[in-house]
Amino acid sequence: MPTHCKIYTSRSKEAFTLVELLVAVATLAILLSILMPVSFGVLKKARSANSIANMKHIGAAAALYAQERDGSIPTAWDATKYISWMQQLEGYGLNFGEDQEYMFCPLMVNRDASGNVGKVTSYAMNNHIGDRPNKKRWEGVDKIFQCADPSGTALLFNSFYHSNETSWKFSATPNPGSNVVIPADGTDVFVLFLDGSVREIPATDGRLPGGSDSVDAEVRSLFWNGR
Repeated sequence: MPTHCKIYTSRSKEAFTLVELLVAVATLAILLSILMPVSFGVLKKARSANSIANMKHIGAAAALYAQERDGSIPTAWDATKYISWMQQLEGYGLNFGEDQEYMFCPLMVNRDASGNVGKVTSYAMNNHIGDRPNKKRWEGVDKIFQCADPSGTALLFNSFYHSNETSWKFSATPNPGSNVVIPADGTDVFVLFLDGSVREIPATDGRLPGGSDSVDAEVRSLFWNGR
């Protein structure tokens, strides 16, 4: 005699209800809202660390340059030889034709559409210091040992590069009208000092071009002129 049995379908194999689906979507949205800012913050910190490492690498090249030239500081622009600080530092631990990654802050790179960067950079050197024959008498020190306090004198700043404005973006001055010093992360500027240290300075700092915070004139002079 044949036996008959009923087959029961497990609920686990049933499709999600609309309510369950909405709950899952809402949960995913909450998780993303928590994780995305955290991930962005981690990425930003990594890029900041990379930019600081780039500046220290350039600072080490400048130190080697000075060591071989009786303490002379590389100039932002040498009008007699028509070369920038980038060309001056070639061969001192850097080859800017090959080591392009050191020349761009990962927080603010803006290359042209073709990807061609040439000998340009997103860092600007202090144009008030350095050993060049055409420097004005009111500008800063020529050599490191002439500097009153290397830890308070700026050598390199965050700048920016646009393919149609390459002329002076690698040269920084305290003049707000020709300011190329801009914050890498929207609020702070990375500054390489003559002693090789790199520090973050608020964009409002009075030592920077257009900075709104008040600062002692002697501190500002030391920052730009080394005296």
